[in-house]
Amino acid sequence: MKQFFISCLFLLLAATCFAVDIKQIHAVRSTEPIKIDGVLSEPIWEALTPATGFVQAVPNPNTKPHYDSEVRVTYDDVAIYIGAMLYDEHPDSILKELGTRDAGENNADLFGVQFDTYNDKQNAFEFVSSASGVQTDIRHSNNDPDQNWNSVWYNAVKITDKGWVVEMKIPYSAIRFADKPEQTWGINFIRVLRRYREKSFWSAIDPAKPGFVNQFGLLDGIKNIKPPLRLMFFPYTSYYAIHDGNTNTWSHTPRGGADVKYGINESFTLDMTLVPDFGQVQSDNIVYNLTPYEVRFDDFRPFFTEGTELFNKDDLFYSRRIGGKPLNYYNVGNELKPGESIVSNPASSQLLNSTKISGRTKGNLGIGFINSITKPTFARVADSLGNERKIETDPLSNYNMLVLDQPFWKNSFISLINTNVMREGNAPDANVTALMAKITDKKNAYAFTGNAKLSQLFGVATDKYNTMGYAYNVAVGKYSGNLNFEIARSVLSNKYDQNDLGYLAVNNFISNTANITLQQYKPKYGINRSRISLGAEYKQHFATKDYMAVKISLNSFLLTKNFWAYGLEGEYIPFPVHDYFATRVENKFVRLSNGAWLNGWISTNYVKKLAIDAYYGHFSGLVYQQYTQSDWIGFTPRYRVNNRLTFKYNLDFEMPRNEIGWAAMDNDNAPVFGKRDVRTVNNVFTTTYNFTRRMALSFRLRHYSLTTKYKEYYHLQDNGMWTPYPDYQESQDLSFNAFNIDLVYNWEFTAGSQLSVVWKNAISDFKGQYTPNYFGTWRNTFDAPQTNSLSVKIVYFLDSRFLSKKVAT
Repeated sequence: MKQFFISCLFLLLAATCFAVDIKQIHAVRSTEPIKIDGVLSEPIWEALTPATGFVQAVPNPNTKPHYDSEVRVTYDDVAIYIGAMLYDEHPDSILKELGTRDAGENNADLFGVQFDTYNDKQNAFEFVSSASGVQTDIRHSNNDPDQNWNSVWYNAVKITDKGWVVEMKIPYSAIRFADKPEQTWGINFIRVLRRYREKSFWSAIDPAKPGFVNQFGLLDGIKNIKPPLRLMFFPYTSYYAIHDGNTNTWSHTPRGGADVKYGINESFTLDMTLVPDFGQVQSDNIVYNLTPYEVRFDDFRPFFTEGTELFNKDDLFYSRRIGGKPLNYYNVGNELKPGESIVSNPASSQLLNSTKISGRTKGNLGIGFINSITKPTFARVADSLGNERKIETDPLSNYNMLVLDQPFWKNSFISLINTNVMREGNAPDANVTALMAKITDKKNAYAFTGNAKLSQLFGVATDKYNTMGYAYNVAVGKYSGNLNFEIARSVLSNKYDQNDLGYLAVNNFISNTANITLQQYKPKYGINRSRISLGAEYKQHFATKDYMAVKISLNSFLLTKNFWAYGLEGEYIPFPVHDYFATRVENKFVRLSNGAWLNGWISTNYVKKLAIDAYYGHFSGLVYQQYTQSDWIGFTPRYRVNNRLTFKYNLDFEMPRNEIGWAAMDNDNAPVFGKRDVRTVNNVFTTTYNFTRRMALSFRLRHYSLTTKYKEYYHLQDNGMWTPYPDYQESQDLSFNAFNIDLVYNWEFTAGSQLSVVWKNAISDFKGQYTPNYFGTWRNTFDAPQTNSLSVKIVYFLDSRFLSKKVAT
């Protein structure tokens, strides 16, 4: 037995010390101009030794792909160039659907290059071209991809009788690297053979291992290049014509401003937006919220989505707070004098300017800073004689965030984060400080993660706004190989609040979780990949330490050889839930049903012209001998007419029955609950026609409908139980509809410059009554006032390097 343990120890040490061969490619300087035309005709391409020997990652890891690939790398004083010959025995079968930049769902073959310019094994720049020439660029930070990042670079593709060719020019202004005589970068190349759903890499990426950038190869041979002056301007001009259906009036607004990008040094970049215009971004998916949790909306404003990888940590930065709903938007009605009514109440504050600085030092310390200022916002009210006055709903406000992020020891890192909001006058200020860390073993198999956060509200002489709260999370687990596990504990105090600049659905709870996951990465028995996870959670209320819930969860997934995917997930709740959040009253809970839910889904092969996603779920619960049930169903067909035109329809339908939910607060400010039936229907239709890889017309229509019928109202007891409330006579039945159209024409007429024309239609309708017929909700929608907006915007890209050349000539 002793010899057995000694042998095992020896094998473990040997495995730990075993050095894996790292692939290398050598770049050679080009002494002649290279034309980006998809034809590798320059002599330098023939002189270079290509990178070969790609290895599959999906669907059959660590095996040879269907076809060979050859990639060459050269450079000069202004850019690095990639030339790739991607062999294919059936060039007429290469998939090359056109799509918008960074779309992510194009049905096309892909080739890309990834640069880890500081060779830190955690951060990288990625540039991808489809077989139709559509660009995608991605920024990897701590091995997390950020596809919202954009840069200006050049590519051309050409399909030949041997396959297809990609040629790329990536200016040094598009990336960041150290100022030193000789560069050694991490590098990898990716190829996606779409019709086989095959993804292969030059330096093998093992999906069973955590991390991505840490599995790159090396690029050497780049000498005597200098980080360029990175000073770029994106001036814009726009014009808006808006018709307000509520007042039947038109408004016309010309606008102008600029974005500026400046390379402070070889590693750090300053981004500024001056008098920004975000009026053309996609309309929000408005819903009627029956829950106690804030609805979180995506941010489509480019400044707050591009290059923010350092800031996206643990929801401490929710950019919709900046220029979002005014602080006192809902309080205007309480400040009306007798005879007054609201004339206007802006739903968002105006952003004056925003600045961010980000980059990494030579010691790989990531530093990020963002600062934004919004101007005061006012509602207008008037009395019966037409006399108007203003009510401030949002003061002059300053938002900022500082991030220090230091990677070390494989995929480990430690980060210090601080967010701060300062408001003028008698409005509350806020500050959150967080320390986050991840420590892995040498093989990146086991890891410890943790964070500790402290929040402060101050500046107003009330207990509500002079508070300090804390939160922490610790987790340890195994994240590599086929069998993984994690044990975690999260604590959020009742005073912890990060919502002035971050997002937090709820605080005031303690959660202990454990899960175990079994994964299959290699094809077996007709299944390409599969995963099954089992988890358990015990949740407590922080302030009272009372029990809240016990949950046992299942999550499974499998992908077949014909690339159909199936999933099954569910949860078993063995005991009644003590919900402290649904009551909207501090330290008061309601007993809700125990039970179980199960959801199954299917996704067909996206390579086919017609692909379908669908799901169905059901919940059954029991509380006080009363059954509550819910069904939900989703159906999403997508049809690709050709490589230019695609249609997609999405239907989501949910129908809880006999659901126990919060209805209102009574005259004594006590919560009233009710037994209700709810019907929610969400329809979204989208289509895109791509004229070229740089010009597209897209159409998006969404109709959302929610209607609620209460059967009985209940009074909440101190023990969480509820009893009939016959004295409550106010009806809380309702119907809500939201309708939006976004019609967008976009033309990138030169790299970084674009023209966009956008028409938007928006309708919102609320009625305090139940609408039993779904099609009646459509009639309600179109009877409501409409807002129409037509806008034209031109953005032009100016690079100081080219401007200086023109001046010199």
